[in-house]
Formats: sequence, C-alpha cells, structure tokens
Amino acid sequence: MAEALCAVVIAFHLTRYIAIAFPSAGPVFHRPELFDLTGTASGPMVQLLRDYMAGNLPQTSLLPGSQAFPSLHVGLAWCAVVVMRREWRWSLWLTLPWFALNWLATVFLGWHYLVDGVGGVAVMAVSLWVAGTLMRALSTSPPPSYLARTTNAGRRFDST
Repeated sequence: MAEALCAVVIAFHLTRYIAIAFPSAGPVFHRPELFDLTGTASGPMVQLLRDYMAGNLPQTSLLPGSQAFPSLHVGLAWCAVVVMRREWRWSLWLTLPWFALNWLATVFLGWHYLVDGVGGVAVMAVSLWVAGTLMRALSTSPPPSYLARTTNAGRRFDST
C-alpha cells in the first residue's frame, strides 16, 4: 500500500505539471451542446469551471480549468487494478470492469477525451515503477528470497 500511495503522489505531480505546461479543456467545454449535464452532480461543477475559465471567479492558480490530459481518474483506477491484482488475482473480474466504466464515464461526462485515459494509464504505470524502485532502494530490509514464499499470514514456507 505504501508503494501505491507513493505512486499516487508521483502521478498527481506528473499530471499537474503536464497540465500546467500543456493546458487544454475537456470536450464538455469545447462542444457543450453534446453534453447536457443539467440535473446531474457534474452540471454545477461544469458551470463553475466555465465561470472560472472565463475569469468570472477569482483566479487562484490552483485550478486553471479542466485539464484534458492525462486523466488521473483513469490512472487511479488503473493503480487499484494493479495493486489489487498483486494481492488478490481473483479481484480482476471486479476491478477491470470498474476500470473500464470509470474510463468511459470520464469520456461520457465530457471531462476527458478517450486518449486522455491512455495518458492516465501511462502516467500511473511510470509512477508505480518509480515508486517501486524508490521503495526497494530505500528499504532497510533485504529483498525477499525467490526460494521462499510467504502467505498473507506472514508464515514462511520453503519451496524446495
């Protein structure tokens, strides 16, 4: 879990700096006629962001509009799939459909383009790799032996 949390922090910073360097708005802002979100929880947020991007609200530089690339929503879902698969392989039948629906929801609601999900998965994959590398480099305990396994209860079994 520490590795996953570290990866989320890294991914947040990567996506934030990418969004600042290459700001772009999601499809709900370019083609609002395609996304009628009145009566939904996203509707007021879209209007708030439209007002913010138009300069009708005080600019705080903490929220410079709705960045369309990469999707950290999709990246976080991917992180959950990877982390849960490591521990409970059977969880894939739950996490993969949830991941796909999460990705489709960001597109359906107009917050992201389809390709933004690819960027989110890529950023999270890099973040997980960096976090794992950092965790191994900073670990004071020796790496696990390939000749012995541990169960979830922590008991050690010799594989020979």
